[in-house]
Amino acid sequence: MIVSCINCKAKLPVPDVVFKHSIPKITCPQCKISFKPELEKGKETKKTELVGKSKYLPIAWLIVHDEQAAVQTFEIKSGKYTVGRKSNSRPCDIMIETGDMTMSRNHFTIEAVEKDGFLTCWLSDQNSSNNTYINSNFLKEKKTELKNADEYFLGDGDVIQAGQTKIVFKRKSNDVMTKNIATEIVIKKGYAKTVLI
Repeated sequence: MIVSCINCKAKLPVPDVVFKHSIPKITCPQCKISFKPELEKGKETKKTELVGKSKYLPIAWLIVHDEQAAVQTFEIKSGKYTVGRKSNSRPCDIMIETGDMTMSRNHFTIEAVEKDGFLTCWLSDQNSSNNTYINSNFLKEKKTELKNADEYFLGDGDVIQAGQTKIVFKRKSNDVMTKNIATEIVIKKGYAKTVLI
């Protein structure tokens, strides 16, 4: 399904499964405005960005790029991943090695849906103690903060902040085909500003 941003009118591809139980709050990756879409029945689902053909190949990466943690890169394939601080007692799908105690052990979830070679990725907070922030710059006088049940459509290069740890989302593309290239591109950029709660 395609929804239009209420502010900039950007067309956003949204997997139908997202609307199964309720209408979620969506944050536009273009203008960073959060809104609940009004659904128009009968609209065709359009495709987004072309990516790899196999569900077994990575279609994106999460790259820890933070002043206080070592660089770590995690593959994202089609599926749902819970991300958080490394823990033996409460493990999750992607465990980040960090001393940042403000990151929950199950902090946020990423759901990557690949259909017919096209990809959409959604991020949602998992009722973490310190919420999840996207692109820690102040956006239109307000930072983008996800609370439980909010969802955000991830764009290439978005910076996710869980606790005080920053993680960059990098999509696979014709220019970024491997984990090493994705990691190198992120490392060459400066660090994003940290939001302190």
